[in-house]
Amino acid sequence: PHGGDPANPCSCLPCWWVRPKPLIPPRLADLFEGGACFPKMHVPGCVGNCHIAVPHDDRRSVTTVEVIQSLREELEYKGDAAGTLVTYDRQWRRIAEAFPLLPASQVPLLGWLRQFEDPKYRALWHQTLSQLYKHAVKQFGFPSNPLDGVPRPQVPEKPVVALTLEEARALDSAPEDDQERLVVDLLLGHGWRGIELRRLTAADARSARDGEIWIWGKERKEWAPLLAETHGLLIRLSQELSDGDPVLRARRTRGGVHHPLGEDGLRRWVESLCQRAGIQVYKPHDLRRTFGSLVARHSGDSHLVERLLRHGKPNVTDRYIQWDLPALLERYSPVNLARLTRQETNFTGQVAGETTPTGPGPGGRASSSPG
Repeated sequence: PHGGDPANPCSCLPCWWVRPKPLIPPRLADLFEGGACFPKMHVPGCVGNCHIAVPHDDRRSVTTVEVIQSLREELEYKGDAAGTLVTYDRQWRRIAEAFPLLPASQVPLLGWLRQFEDPKYRALWHQTLSQLYKHAVKQFGFPSNPLDGVPRPQVPEKPVVALTLEEARALDSAPEDDQERLVVDLLLGHGWRGIELRRLTAADARSARDGEIWIWGKERKEWAPLLAETHGLLIRLSQELSDGDPVLRARRTRGGVHHPLGEDGLRRWVESLCQRAGIQVYKPHDLRRTFGSLVARHSGDSHLVERLLRHGKPNVTDRYIQWDLPALLERYSPVNLARLTRQETNFTGQVAGETTPTGPGPGGRASSSPG
């Protein structure tokens, strides 16, 4: 990989390659006899000589591109969506440019990650690097993931943005045609992701049966529950379309042809509906959060929200629920429950939860419901 004399710096790699020096402990130099090299990584933002020697045997090395290609093939086999792979490709390309060979030390990785000042993006790249290393360990026998034990950057949690029930009612009355009705029904009424709505084809609509529809989810094909009324709307909109045609198309035409609905087009559509409904402007994904928040509020079951939103991990669902914590505390505080029980006892003359010979008393019915 040197392309020349390894005693001289190599201009084709973002690191410096040199033969073992006397500064290297003899035991390490003995391990890499015969001209094996030490990549010396430069930590960004340093002043002076901050090169970190990392022993690496070229003859046993695996390039970052090889790991990326192998991981991509695995994700394709699992059925990850093409759009997901495109996003990964952009990230992987940048990593491969920075590290043609995956470093075995965490030092150059942490130095590279420091360029991302926003903790959100630094955490994202941390996760992407860890994914590559886990695959390298599993498939290529890489010694270990150098980021193991390094905590991901803490990302401040933002409050969940969701419509109130009154705003949801106003938005539900805003659509003026079937396509607008479908946008509101699937985003707000079913909690779909915007990309799922945009990928929906006439063939998908015709495949719906028994209250479910087979759609492209975030990463792969999956079954999603479907209301009967919305199923009828889908069939009506798909009648004159070919199987591969998208059900929702852009309002604007190019050369007289309606193109598939894009991300910006869906955002503008939702913005227009919000303005017509007389409420503040929300984003398409805010309607999905509204679905999760209202379902949780009326059912009290976050696991139900997880299943309806088709989340793979419970901790993801927490970011989609806007809990009314003051109201929940008022209802479920042990102190409040004890006081309520005492008041009911004084009123009925019996301890709440006890039964009379004729059946359960009002105190028992009231006190048992919160549990």
